[in-house]
Amino acid sequence: MRPILKLHSLPPQCLSKAFAALRLLRHSVPRAFAHCNHKVRAPLARVALAVLVTLAGVVIAVAPASASTGNTWTVQKGSFPTLGTLYGISCPSALECVAVGYNENSYYDAITKDGGSHWITQGGQDSSQFRGHYSGVSCANTKDCVIVGWWTILGGLAPFDTELVLTTTNGGATWTSHCVACNSYGSGSLDAVSCATPVDCVAVGPQEILATTDGGVTWTETDQTGLLIQYDTLGGVSCATPLDCVVVGANSAAGVTLTTTNGGVTWTSETVPAGVLWLADVSCVTSSDCVAVGGTGSGTASIGVALATTNGGATWTRESVPRSALGLFTVSCVSVSNCVAVSVTHPGKAKGFYAGGILATSNAGATWVSESVPHSAELLYGVSCVTSSDCVAVGQTGAYG
Repeated sequence: MRPILKLHSLPPQCLSKAFAALRLLRHSVPRAFAHCNHKVRAPLARVALAVLVTLAGVVIAVAPASASTGNTWTVQKGSFPTLGTLYGISCPSALECVAVGYNENSYYDAITKDGGSHWITQGGQDSSQFRGHYSGVSCANTKDCVIVGWWTILGGLAPFDTELVLTTTNGGATWTSHCVACNSYGSGSLDAVSCATPVDCVAVGPQEILATTDGGVTWTETDQTGLLIQYDTLGGVSCATPLDCVVVGANSAAGVTLTTTNGGVTWTSETVPAGVLWLADVSCVTSSDCVAVGGTGSGTASIGVALATTNGGATWTRESVPRSALGLFTVSCVSVSNCVAVSVTHPGKAKGFYAGGILATSNAGATWVSESVPHSAELLYGVSCVTSSDCVAVGQTGAYG
């Protein structure tokens, strides 16, 4: 059975927050809609996870055609847990990738070292004391990776969330958990992470930005001025160097971009073009050149957004994306010219189903081209590209509408 959630039956003000939260917070559908005072039942149909890989032929090692000609995406099978979602992906090479996610009773990472021919899943089981959620991952190389997310601590008067960080220095053979909440930063969750080097990373969650210079063992709160108090949600980060990072998100009125050129000692709030309601992700290939993605609203009235900067985020230019894209959830750029983004679309199916989409540009955003997605993998949340044509996108099968 295909899981269905009738988004169009919810209040518009609820849709706006929830629609962005599906990617901004990388939460499950019920948790995303917890931002609204509207009860939503979790889809209970069993669903299989899907990993998509772009290639020209049937072997991943074969170089595919350029993005401008339209990549071919095929489903890669793995022993992924059912009733769950992969939310993040990082590929340090064409052969090696780490994907992360969670389901109703476990949290896990999926690793491939042969270009997607085989995926190995490992992780932990939830208990009566806690639940784990892996939401983001960044690999500086094939050995050093950082996973972020949150633990939900159960029991007591009420459940509460606390930050989760795991690191590996051996390509995922073993993972070490680190205590971030010991410092009481207070957000309760981390949603995305970007590592410019094996030791220099920045992680973001709602109203907090944390930085590490020792590979994730210890973390420092970078916002010491109260700048983030005005923002509802921060959900995407990209660091081109240990000093130069861009963070994106949304407040109650518009999309948000924050920039730093000193490793997070200070942050500057930049202006985004009018009409951009939320930004979900950003990808920087240099300290000057970045692309941020998001949307203008909620439901079928929303229009997908791609913004580009060539001056480190001081100014942003809106690019034209296909109207079928209602919102762009994540983006991965390998050069100033070549980027791939995953989106949510409204393909005109019965009952207003929403579905996953993939867009690509090979001319620095002058045009974004829609690419065909296998029907069996309709909801996508993450993408990572090593070259303009070696990419992996992750998500969940089924449609939400």
